Amino acid sequence: MARMKKLLLIVIAILPWSLMGQNLPHSTLFQYNHMMVNPGYAGMNDGITVNTVVRNQWMGFEGAPNTQNFNAHMPFKMFGARHGVGLTLMNDEAGYETNIAIALNYAFQKEIADGKMGIGVGLGFASQSLNTTQWNAYSDANDALVPTGDDQPIYFDLSLGGFYKTDNLYFGLSFVHLTQP
Repeated sequence: MARMKKLLLIVIAILPWSLMGQNLPHSTLFQYNHMMVNPGYAGMNDGITVNTVVRNQWMGFEGAPNTQNFNAHMPFKMFGARHGVGLTLMNDEAGYETNIAIALNYAFQKEIADGKMGIGVGLGFASQSLNTTQWNAYSDANDALVPTGDDQPIYFDLSLGGFYKTDNLYFGLSFVHLTQP
């Protein structure tokens, strides 16, 4: 047993590990906007659902964080099974940073016990940009690690999620921006 623990520790120590932080928009309204972070919620309601959330923080301050999010989703039946499809648009600005994303969401729905469960995937495109034209913090333009332009790379965006909902309870688990550079 001790050899197994030692072997496991050695394997964990030599494996390459990489962690990446995600910069998600700050929101306190997730209970009204599940699609913002979970594609498994697509089509969970019984009709077409359209949702818009706008959040402006620190109004009156230059570069204050602001977020706009639009979601539309609906259920449909195909081959005798229930599915959901949706669209998510998001714009998030905080200081010099801007994040823009668009995603098409699909979820397979299943009745379980007294509720509905959805397993979903979100496919789309996203862009992160850093507006350095207004920076005055660093004067040495020869440092390759300091960004110097208004670069806006666009990348493929993948999100996965599961959502379970009853009349009195909901629970979700999601993995967003899995392909974020």
